[in-house]
Amino acid sequence: MRILALDLGDVWVGTAISDPLGIVCRPLKTVKRKELVDFLKKALSEHDVSMVLVGLPAGARGEETEQSKKTRTFFVACQEQFPLVTWELLDEYLTSQLATSHQQTVKRQKLSSQSKLESHSLAAAFLLKDYLYSRRSAEEEDDRIID
Repeated sequence: MRILALDLGDVWVGTAISDPLGIVCRPLKTVKRKELVDFLKKALSEHDVSMVLVGLPAGARGEETEQSKKTRTFFVACQEQFPLVTWELLDEYLTSQLATSHQQTVKRQKLSSQSKLESHSLAAAFLLKDYLYSRRSAEEEDDRIID
């Protein structure tokens, strides 16, 4: 079962998907916000998704922002519309900046409009990578306690 991550924006939503074992992830697609529900209907079944992570933006000091309020509203609506999938909010602090910085480093050039669009899904991949890493670290810690 795979994990899907969403980096929500007002216009664009970046998505990323894990492998079936939850070890690695990759950017999936950047979709228009108004097409997100249709995308989710298709992607959840097509990729056998068991969990959706939604990046929760916060202000620089961790405070609630207008964008985080919108994200929470979206999150609750999706939980109701897609109840067979586990939904989780995850702090997305700096993932968009990391994605843009990563692309600039790799490409060593000014971002094109296409790569700016792709940066949304790359931000979702950073979010998912952090989640997978923290989950793996917690499982390894549990294994050490049991041994």
